[in-house]
Amino acid sequence: MDPETLASCKMLMDRDRLRIVGQLATAPVSSGVLAASLGIAPRLLARHLGRLVKAGIVAEQATPSGHVFSLDVARLAVIAADLARAEAEAQPSTSGLPGFEEAAPAAGWSREDAAVLRAFVSDGRITSIPAQHAKRMVLLRFVAGTAFREGEEYPEKEVNMRLALRHPDVAALRRYLVDEGFMDRHAGIYRLRSDG
Repeated sequence: MDPETLASCKMLMDRDRLRIVGQLATAPVSSGVLAASLGIAPRLLARHLGRLVKAGIVAEQATPSGHVFSLDVARLAVIAADLARAEAEAQPSTSGLPGFEEAAPAAGWSREDAAVLRAFVSDGRITSIPAQHAKRMVLLRFVAGTAFREGEEYPEKEVNMRLALRHPDVAALRRYLVDEGFMDRHAGIYRLRSDG
């Protein structure tokens, strides 16, 4: 993934900055309107807006009545395209495309595992988390192997971001990955277990 895109995504992990972007999604507004509608102190708002402008997510325009802020739609389109490309590169084919059944044994996936993945994964996204433990273990092995790399350390925000690309219930996935031994967690840092 492009380092600028990764930095932009990390920037959006802040609650207040995400609220600002959400407000700007409706219409361009001044910092005064933003501060009043979101209840953010003007000084803190100015800092958040400065970071969002620097990242290219928000555009700033000087007008006779003051500065107006809006989303930079072109930059958001670039970020979305980069995220889609990164997700496509990270995901093995599990949608029943020709050749998956033949490649599954070489990748360590049995035919039964491949059937579970086809039932619960569509276009690299998890459609639902299986209640049955054995099926959930197959899904967790898929997530661990496609979202994370051995030897790398991930802060919780990055773990959440990577898991959100696969399913909205990131807390459940994160908990399952740790509880079932796919990842270790220490002081807010996650690592893929080599024996997971």
